[in-house]
Amino acid sequence: MIEAFKNINPFILGLLISLGIGLILGLEREYDKLKEEQGFAGIRTFPIVAIIGFILGNLSTTYTPWLVIIIAAAFLLFLSLSHLSIVQKHIMTGITTNMALFATLILGVMVANHLHKEAVATAVVVVTLLSLKTTFNTFIKNITSEELFAFIKFSIIALLILPFLPNQDYGPRRFAKPF
Repeated sequence: MIEAFKNINPFILGLLISLGIGLILGLEREYDKLKEEQGFAGIRTFPIVAIIGFILGNLSTTYTPWLVIIIAAAFLLFLSLSHLSIVQKHIMTGITTNMALFATLILGVMVANHLHKEAVATAVVVVTLLSLKTTFNTFIKNITSEELFAFIKFSIIALLILPFLPNQDYGPRRFAKPF
């Protein structure tokens, strides 16, 4: 840990880290909301959810770990019902912001469990995925079906078949070795 942070109360430090994580994610969602003129969570909601996760994580260490599971399940239920109410109004929307909110809650819990670096790294990955939506869509639109099937075949061979082959030589004169 950085020397300057060693003198800060651990609760305050965790609270600030959670706030920072929430602000980063909320800023991205707020920016996306301005571009698309829709969305329900942004620069204020995400930090609040991160702080709730942090407080929840602290309370669960004092009382019971089941507290996190129960509140997380209730939060998922709330997000699901919120999404359903929007869809019933015939407004087409994805669940990305809902999942990002749930991730923010979990990141707050991680900070409470002193997984500061892991939580910040995960937040960076999440905000990167969120901000690359246009890039991903452009990339996917330019993929041909041949390229897609070639990638799927490669993935099957590299990730599903190759790991199960024994690490030994094959063929005449031990010509081939999978690894």
